[in-house]
Formats: sequence, structure tokens, C-alpha cells
Amino acid sequence: MRVRLEAGDAHWPGLAVADGRAEATGLAGGVADLLVAAQAFHWFDVPAARTEALRVLRAPAHAALIWNDRRAGGSAFAEGYEALVRRFSPDYLEIRHRHGRTDRLASFFGGAWHTIELEHADRLDFEMLAARLNSASYMPGPAQPEHGAMMQALRALFDATAREGTVLMQFDTRVLYGALAGGALAGGVPAGR
Repeated sequence: MRVRLEAGDAHWPGLAVADGRAEATGLAGGVADLLVAAQAFHWFDVPAARTEALRVLRAPAHAALIWNDRRAGGSAFAEGYEALVRRFSPDYLEIRHRHGRTDRLASFFGGAWHTIELEHADRLDFEMLAARLNSASYMPGPAQPEHGAMMQALRALFDATAREGTVLMQFDTRVLYGALAGGALAGGVPAGR
């Protein structure tokens, strides 16, 4: 993703990409107005990421955490894809569970947050579907022995469920946003939807 972002830098004059992670961005203090993490919060060391966010954000410190939660049912494709992911990823269920834990969210925000939920879908041909599966960090990569069997299973699922050369992957997008309560870690509860 970073390579693609940097390749398109002509579209965003002044874009700067820096090495870093949520817990140590490498940015100077007080340089940002908003922290956004998409599909990544489940990997964060929450106390360290919160400390770093409070350091780099100008007051008031605001953050938005975004997830596209793929629907696991409702169609033959969705059910088959969910079964495939569960079959080939021993970490999948833990990762799926971890990103929605309110204790982690409360520790990060240090207080209340708000939630917006949206629906959307992507129509994918086989190449796009394979790229989507291969981009998931919890799935076996090309160097792992089970990758070939996973790709064969994906091809069989696609061939069985595609209509007019595509499948429909449906999502519920959740955006959790709010101000980070300043100072030390504190417990909190969702502010509601």
C-alpha cells in the first residue's frame, strides 16, 4: 500500500511518507489535527499508541478508527469465502474479535466515542478477489505451503458463485471517532450511535 501511495504522489503535492508505526510515528510533537487508522487498530499496543497519538496531535486530539467488516453470510459467495478464510487462517477469528473489543477502544479514547455505520459492496473479478485475499495479513502468503491450496479453493469458490464474471463482497463499515481524553489512560464507554 505504501508503494502505491508513493507512486501516486504527483496527485498530492506536499505528501510526505515516513517510516513509523502507531506506537512510534517518528513525527514531531503537535503536528497533526487528526489521527486516522483504517483496518489496523487491532495490531496496536493500545497504551503506547495512545501516548504517541497524544504527543503528535494538536489539542483537541481527535481520532477516527475505521473498519470494513466483511459480511460472512447472506449469499453463497459470502458463506463460502468466510469458510475459506477460517480454513486457511488460524488467527482470523482472534483478529476479527480483537478489533471490536470495547475495552481496547475505551483505553484508546480515554472516554466516550461515537460510531457511524455504513453499508457498501465491491464487485470483484477473480484477479481483484485474489488480490484482496492476498492482502490480508492473517492469510498465508505465497511462500507458505498452504498458499497454493488456498488459491485453488478461492478459484473454485469464484467459479461456483460468480455472475457475469464477478462476485459481490458486502461490508458494514464502522467509523469510531471522537476526542482523545487527555492525560493518562482512562476507562470509558461508547457515547452511542
